[in-house]
This record gives sequence, C-alpha cells and structure tokens, in this order.
Amino acid sequence: MSQLKAILIASLVLLMALSACQPDEPLAVIETEMVVEQEADPTATEMIAEEPTLEPTESVTATPEIVEYFPDKAVIEYATGFSVEYIDNYKVVTVTKPWDFADETFTYILVQRGTEAPTGYGEAPIIEVPIQTIVPLSTTFLPYLDLYGQLDSIMAVSDATYITNPSVLDIITTDNLPAVGYGPGIDVETLLDLEPEVVMTSGYGFPDYDTHPVLIQAGLTTVINGDYMENTPLGRAEWGKFIALFYNQEKTAAEFFDQTVASYNEIKELAETAVDKPLVFMNTAFEGTWYVPGGQSFMSNFVTDAGGAYLWEDDPSTGSLYLSFEEVYDVAGENGEIWLNPGGYTFTADDLVASDERYATFAAYQTGMMFNNTNIMSATGGNDFFESGVAYPDKILADLFAIFHPEMMEMYDPDFEFTYYMKVKSSQ
Repeated sequence: MSQLKAILIASLVLLMALSACQPDEPLAVIETEMVVEQEADPTATEMIAEEPTLEPTESVTATPEIVEYFPDKAVIEYATGFSVEYIDNYKVVTVTKPWDFADETFTYILVQRGTEAPTGYGEAPIIEVPIQTIVPLSTTFLPYLDLYGQLDSIMAVSDATYITNPSVLDIITTDNLPAVGYGPGIDVETLLDLEPEVVMTSGYGFPDYDTHPVLIQAGLTTVINGDYMENTPLGRAEWGKFIALFYNQEKTAAEFFDQTVASYNEIKELAETAVDKPLVFMNTAFEGTWYVPGGQSFMSNFVTDAGGAYLWEDDPSTGSLYLSFEEVYDVAGENGEIWLNPGGYTFTADDLVASDERYATFAAYQTGMMFNNTNIMSATGGNDFFESGVAYPDKILADLFAIFHPEMMEMYDPDFEFTYYMKVKSSQ
C-alpha cells in the first residue's frame, strides 16, 4: 500500500512540472478576445456613443452676404446721349451729348441712400437715390414723374403757363408751388430756400439761354437732361430711363418703354407696306425765316416712320434749315400734299392767312390737307404735344399714320381717335 501511494505522488509532481513549462498565451489573441467581449457587451457600445465629440481647433469663416442694391438695371437701346454703369452701391451716369457741338460731358454719381459714397470721381456731384425732391425745369420731364408716381417730389416748376398735365396743375395750385423761371434770370434765391435735392434742366451751349451755369455757381445740385438732342422718336422717349435712375425706378421705366417700342414698331411696320406715300412739309415762317426740319431730324423721322415722304428727306442735317418763304414755296408750294404744324395757334385756315396771305397759294391749303398738333392745349397756351408727346411717340406716330393713310388706319383700328393732331378747319 505504501509503495502504491509513493508512485501516485511522484506522477502528480511530474504533471505539475510539465504544466509550468508551457509558453504564455499570445498577446494578439488576448486583445481579440477583449474586443469580442466588448462587442458582446451592450453597455460597452453605449459608453462609446456617449463620449463627447472633440471641438475643432480652428473656427469656420462664414461667406459674407452679397447685397444687390440695384437688381433692376437700365439697358439703353435707342438713346445716344447718356450712359449708366452700375458699381456696387452706386451708379455712374454720364450725359455724353448735352447740347449741339458740346465739348464737355456731365457725370453724376448716384449712391444708394444710406450707404457710403465712393471717392475718385473728382467734382462729379454725389446724389443719394432714390431722390425725394426735384425741380424739373422742362415740361418734357413731367410725364415720366407722373408715370413713376413721383409728382409729389416736385418742389417748383419753371413756368406753369405751359404745363398741360392736370395732376401737376392741381399740385401747383394746392401746394402753391413757385415758378422759378428759366435761363440766367432764374430765381436762385427761391431755389436755395427750397433746397431741392436735384434741379433738372436742359443746356443749349448759349450763355443767354443756359440755366445750369447759374445754378451750379450757386451750389445747387444741377442735372443736365439732353433729351431734345435725340433725333429719333424712340431715342428721345428712352430718356425716361434717365429720369428713372434718380428714383430707382428702372423696372417701371423698362416695362413702360418696352410697351411703347412694341406699339411704335407695329405701326411703323404697317406703314412700310403702304404703296403711296404723300409728300409732306411742315411749319410756317417766323419773322421772315421758315425753320424747316432737316432730313434726319426728329420730326422728319416721324414722317418717314408713319409712311410719308418728307420733301427734304435727302437733306443730311439733324437740326433745322433756315429758309425764306420763297425757298419753301419752290419745293412745297405745288408739290406738298400734306401740311403739318402750320403755326402754334392755327386752328382754322383763316388763322393761317391772317398772318400771311401768301399761305393761301399752297396746294395743301387749297385742298384743306392741313393738320396741327394742337389737339390738347391748356387754357394758358400749353401744348401737350411738346409735354407728354415725348413719352408717347407711338401715339404721335398713330396720329400721323391716320393722316397719311386713313384707309389703312381704319382697317388697323376702326375705333381710332386722334391724340395730339387735329385737322385745321376750313375757312368759313
């Protein structure tokens, strides 16, 4: 028994010695087992998800918001006397043809109200827009102020005598707006008291007629408007966009002008289909001189576009020809079929011959084909042809087309009525 016990004890000792000699478990196996254990433990996943996210070491700079001060920009298509450039918060407006033979231009910097004005433009006036007050010294500016809803911005007028717009006349009466005159004798003191943001006027290049030198010298912000220098009806009408620049009314101006262009061109294209074109002449003598529009002038372009043949259409000038009575008669006396604008206050044939009996010798007088642009006159002598007509050349063209081609107009618009023109009544 004792011998058997000794053998068992010796075997146990040998087994323990062999176990002690086995190498350790590899480290990779241990790490793998730890990961498996963690994934199997849902609490470990929750602990990882709840760890805080590290903050970035650098801040991200936000892109600054770009402010579009003038989303609606004027595009000039027909006018040749002014330009506009949009730069950030301001517009650079340049009048390139202020009057005939001008050797200078006028630049205005129109800055969005409440923003910083730019530098580097010399003595060019800085004007905050939209302006709130104006003194318009020409009636041709009034229809646009009316169209843009800015009649309340008028602080004074040049002379109410020649204004025909009923709304403007009401404002003059209600608000007791002063008439400051024109030319070198303009009432500067009243204008200085009124302090308008802008005085808008026309220039002529003659000291005896120009108003702007006196205004500028007095320190008044003066803007030259050269609309009358345009030789085409649509070119002159587009100066409505020039006025709109000062009120940030580019969108309204563009919409109105686009409608005018469409209407004008529709009649013009119809007139081009006319087979016969009547021979046309204009005006009467004044103090011995007959001022005849040149062949490329504003009025001659109207005649051509309306389907007429202007008797001086081959003349290259854009201004007026200074002719004698005899020179005009030699061309138009027997050949002129239609006589336009025979005197500012000529409503009857008797009115015409009362000024000069020789007018009765013209063929157009004898056939009664005389038409005057006096259909809309104010009680004091203002003529709307020279006021709103500049903004509505399509209506003038329609009048002339109806005069030159009444049958075609009847087919085009059976309900047509004259706007600016009327037929001179025959002698009683």
